[in-house]
Amino acid sequence: MDKTRINKTLKKDTKDTTYKLVIYILSFILPFIIFLKTMNPSSFGYDTTWFHIQIPQLAVGQTTGFPLAFLLGKLFTYLPFGTIAFRLNMFSVFFGAATVTVFTMIVSNLIKKEYLIAFVSTLFFSFFKVFWSQTNRFEVYTLHTFLIGLVILFGIYWVGTKQTKFLYLYYLFIGISFTNHPLSAFLAPALLLFPIFIDHRSVFKLKRVIIIVILVIAPLLLYLYIPIRSYQGYGDIKTFKQFIEYITGANWREQLRIWDLEILKNKTLGYFNLLKSDFNIIATVITVGGFVTLAWKRLNFFFLTLSLIILNFIPILFYETQINNFYLVSIVTFLIIPFSFGLYYVKEGIILLIKKLNKKYIPTKKIMAFCITFSILIMLLPINLFAANFNDMDKSKDTMIYDYWKTVISAIDNNSILISSSKSTSVALYLINYEIKKDVRIEIGLSYDEMMNFVKENINKRSIYFNQAYLPDLSNVFELELVGYSIFWEDYREDLSTFKILGFKKYVDLKPSAENINLNFGDETTISCKIINKSKTEAAKMDSIELKLPKNLKLIGIDESLSDMKVMPGLAGGTYMWTNGPYILEPNEEYIVAVKIKAVGPTILDLQDNSSSEAQDEIIFRITTNNIYETAPAIKVFVK
Repeated sequence: MDKTRINKTLKKDTKDTTYKLVIYILSFILPFIIFLKTMNPSSFGYDTTWFHIQIPQLAVGQTTGFPLAFLLGKLFTYLPFGTIAFRLNMFSVFFGAATVTVFTMIVSNLIKKEYLIAFVSTLFFSFFKVFWSQTNRFEVYTLHTFLIGLVILFGIYWVGTKQTKFLYLYYLFIGISFTNHPLSAFLAPALLLFPIFIDHRSVFKLKRVIIIVILVIAPLLLYLYIPIRSYQGYGDIKTFKQFIEYITGANWREQLRIWDLEILKNKTLGYFNLLKSDFNIIATVITVGGFVTLAWKRLNFFFLTLSLIILNFIPILFYETQINNFYLVSIVTFLIIPFSFGLYYVKEGIILLIKKLNKKYIPTKKIMAFCITFSILIMLLPINLFAANFNDMDKSKDTMIYDYWKTVISAIDNNSILISSSKSTSVALYLINYEIKKDVRIEIGLSYDEMMNFVKENINKRSIYFNQAYLPDLSNVFELELVGYSIFWEDYREDLSTFKILGFKKYVDLKPSAENINLNFGDETTISCKIINKSKTEAAKMDSIELKLPKNLKLIGIDESLSDMKVMPGLAGGTYMWTNGPYILEPNEEYIVAVKIKAVGPTILDLQDNSSSEAQDEIIFRITTNNIYETAPAIKVFVK
């Protein structure tokens, strides 16, 4: 009899273990497949593209550094398939699926053997937009939820077994979480104090305390990655002050809005609306009821869960003025715990009600039939949310920016220059570094004047391209050739068109009245320059007209019988200038500037120039149009 019971118990345990293992494996594979299906396969701008650029180089990224994510991300770049962007985006897919598995394990340990409820509850919240959206591109937030989930899981194991190894793993992963995202630091008070709150005698042993302190602090050595890579040429953090300001996010402090109640109100409502869009009435009731039953059955974990949610909200409410869905990612995962408790006690309550309504013996099959029906019904929760959010979260074809820049970079010349201020320029930089190997120098953020000067300096040295975003229309300045095609980027409302600069437009021509002039000392004469707009369709705008005379010639007046310009110029730096423009030349129109000059000194002979017996001076007419100088052929002049 005893042997039979033992065998039945062993079979039951084996069955339970197999069932548990199947659920755990499914809790990783199913979300992994879904997240991979909806993942963006490309690089598309924002912080994600900078991560795509920096991680393969193990460069120093944006504050606060994310050393763990960078080092783990580097491992993903060694995957033997896909582009660098694809491999790195899989980082978030992997840790998103791993988060689902960890929280399935958390719930199934808090509610013994309720593996299906644990899986369904976790899967339901993983289809919230704020979580799902972090799995379709490289970001650090799914790694953050995975690490915090591991901390909670090891805490559960320690509470259940009081084995020291779980206590050590608990504190070790708290320290590791500090090396990924600063939100972990805000969660730290609840996490660090939880074991002390549970059993302070087990924690406060000298040897144990020393080991715990070491386990929390030791992972912080990963931050040495930042100064090391900086000194190797992959970052700018070179001093201790820079290092401290960098890892603490000191440059963000000015964005804190602690006392602005209106901003706090708007942000609270904004974050509430982000969650409300995925919470239906049923889920809300189950979650609220779950908090009550969690407090009733597992008070310690009720306080831990509630504390983590509150501590997560504090920094996101006081930071910045706008809401960001990624700040809610960990809150969504924390809500899995009360929701699962609510779901479990709904099931238990209905079973109890059935038993009370049936005072006689209830066949096991009847209870089993209800449990199967209940299981099918609760599975509708994640299925329904999956169906509702799939189209919005499916970024598998959202490659517009990537495709655009890939076309452009493929078309431009090697050894060229690209000028762009578009928010998507980082995608071009990524492509040049990792997918289309070309020697292309990218200049970002040049003003109009800086760009014009830059083009003038480099126009004859390398091919030059520019993207139109945030720059005025330059078609009246340059001869242009469209590269690829044009698109409109809705995210930043940018018109993206990239052009090759073929040269400066030459539809203004300057013709002086003579090539050479010979004068005697004291002679007076008239010189002129005809300015011609050769365009048949576009007006030319002259911002200034300039005349430069040699020192032995003097300007004595305007020849009003010949000149369209009737006023005398100003004198600046030895150059006569008419600057009361703009002077407009309509299509095919001509404009004449005619001035009277007098020879006031002889041309000075260059006695060291043995190749000529006499020297010549030059008269120069010049105009500025579209911030570009156009210069007339010089008039050679000799004065005896």
